[in-house]
Formats: sequence, C-alpha cells, structure tokens
Amino acid sequence: MSKLPERGPVYDVQLIESLPLGGGGMMQAMPNREDLMACGKRFQRVAAGYEVLLHHYLIAINTISKIEEAGEQWRQSQ
Repeated sequence: MSKLPERGPVYDVQLIESLPLGGGGMMQAMPNREDLMACGKRFQRVAAGYEVLLHHYLIAINTISKIEEAGEQWRQSQ
C-alpha cells in the first residue's frame, strides 16, 4: 500500500517532497507537515504563506502539463 501524500496543517494543501534546483539535477528537500507545524507554532504566516505559494505552484505545474499534452495531441493530429 502506498503512503498518502502529506497535507499542510493550515490550508490542507498537498505537500511535495522536493523541487529541482535549476537544470543541474540538484533537488531541494521541501518542508513536511511536521516542519510546517513546528514553524507555525511561532510563525503561522510563514507556514500559511508556504502553503499558498505551493498551491499556486501546483496549479501552474498542472496547467503547463495540460498545455504540453494538448500541444502533443495537436502535433499528432497534423
């Protein structure tokens, strides 16, 4: 059974484990739920702001994926 993705403690945004850093193959580990809860005890706006930015990032990534898929379908139909 696969582990369900963690969700943020403030806005319940699906959390990600890492992000690529530039094009060199380096990855940056991202905060997990426990990290955000610890930060949020003292600085809730930081934890909330991270979730808001992550939400917008995930929307952008999803939109890019849909555009790329539509472009591929269009190319195949030509």
